[in-house]
Amino acid sequence: MPVTMPKIAFLFPGQGSQSVGAGRQLFQASGETRRLLELADKISGLPITGYVLKGPMASLTRTEVLQPAITALSLGALHYLSRLGIEPAAAAGHSLGEYSALACCNVITPDQAIEITAMRGKLMAEASEQSKGAMVALISRNIIDRTRDLVPLKMQDLVTVANINSPDQVVISGQATVLDDLVNKIKSRDKQIKAVRLNVSGPWHSPLMSRAAEKLEVFLHKFEFKPPSKRLFLNVTGDSIENPVEIRKAVVKQLTSSIKWLNLQQAMFNQGFEHFIEVGPGSVLKGLLRRSHPEPGKIQAWSGCEPGALKAISRRLQG
Repeated sequence: MPVTMPKIAFLFPGQGSQSVGAGRQLFQASGETRRLLELADKISGLPITGYVLKGPMASLTRTEVLQPAITALSLGALHYLSRLGIEPAAAAGHSLGEYSALACCNVITPDQAIEITAMRGKLMAEASEQSKGAMVALISRNIIDRTRDLVPLKMQDLVTVANINSPDQVVISGQATVLDDLVNKIKSRDKQIKAVRLNVSGPWHSPLMSRAAEKLEVFLHKFEFKPPSKRLFLNVTGDSIENPVEIRKAVVKQLTSSIKWLNLQQAMFNQGFEHFIEVGPGSVLKGLLRRSHPEPGKIQAWSGCEPGALKAISRRLQG
């Protein structure tokens, strides 16, 4: 019988969590994962399965490849956990991962999530070609307190704060040359700030994605969004939401707006969630959780994409 713990939430990773070969064992063990990757191949017209299993990394990182690839792996891992009897009471996804969260909460189907993220990746790739953008994580103790001062008003059409991830990490996004100049100025003012260029192919969550957002909004009207069957937390609000019309608006707005991941985590903490599983490749979100909770010892967080890790998580939760 499925175990639905009232304080367990699933989190789904976004772009930047990829690595060649991640999910290979899941692909071999799970017919659903193979089906979803094959669907991604068919819908996109790209050899996504091959890039996931064999690379090269440069091809896997292309956003039109990466978006349906990570979605397929995350939803394959979700299906595997369900077979093990683990069901969440809530879900959220970071950026791209939000579509896996929508499928987890039955707002859309897994197949629709693959179709949407394949189109989303294509549209964002086209917008990126025009903007030549990038993203940089800024890491420093309590940098969250300085978020409003990071990007001068006169630069906000080209560079913006894209992700508020944890008290010690924000991400800025925008036109690459302008972004690099700004990062150099920020570091010259504060030597304690560490800047890390993210392994993504465009300026996500910035005004430079406005054309992609307009086209995505039109595309999404072919899909019926249903009320979530579980508590669903969204990026642009940083809180839970139930109205399917508002959910559709929020996932479109996400392309050009800041990801309020820190607020989202805090909303989950405030509503009593204590157990978190990062469902999909990588462990970025698990790390952000531990850096964001005021008392990290009070929560438990795991991450997994391969059968062995998912089985170990299941054993821990079911005693």
